[in-house]
Amino acid sequence: MVDTSEDGFHCEVCGKMHEGLLQDKGFRLPDDAFYLDYLDSYTRVRSNSDFCTLDESRHFLRCVLNVPLSYKSKEHFGWGFWVEVDQQGLDLALSKWDGGADETERFMGKLANDIPGYEPLAGEPVWVKLYDDNRPLLQFPKDASHQLAKEQREGISLRRHHEIAD
Repeated sequence: MVDTSEDGFHCEVCGKMHEGLLQDKGFRLPDDAFYLDYLDSYTRVRSNSDFCTLDESRHFLRCVLNVPLSYKSKEHFGWGFWVEVDQQGLDLALSKWDGGADETERFMGKLANDIPGYEPLAGEPVWVKLYDDNRPLLQFPKDASHQLAKEQREGISLRRHHEIAD
């Protein structure tokens, strides 16, 4: 849980107080890995800050889904999602991680996290685009109709930003 106030928020990662509203939230692991008990996690999950493998057959990338802030031009709220990808997507990400990712075509993945306060999102299809100097970015298909897809297309208001930050 992030501690927020009118003056800013206390970051769980760095332990410091930051001014303004929280502008990103992320997940430590894909939900299917995070909710395993200790022993199952130890035997079934391999992960670092960018990649996760569950049961040697399910592969995940840590990515960012940006949602524009409609009340601030050129700023966004970033959701740090894990996305399940097939073997081909994993191989591409691994081969381009240290360079050449900007030239790759986007590919499909599926969200691997649910956000409290939204309808279930795990399993929703997303486009994954690799970049050389950033985490992979996500975009919902144009026909996605759930709330987060609409927010990504239309942006969020200051009021909605406060709701998410709280």
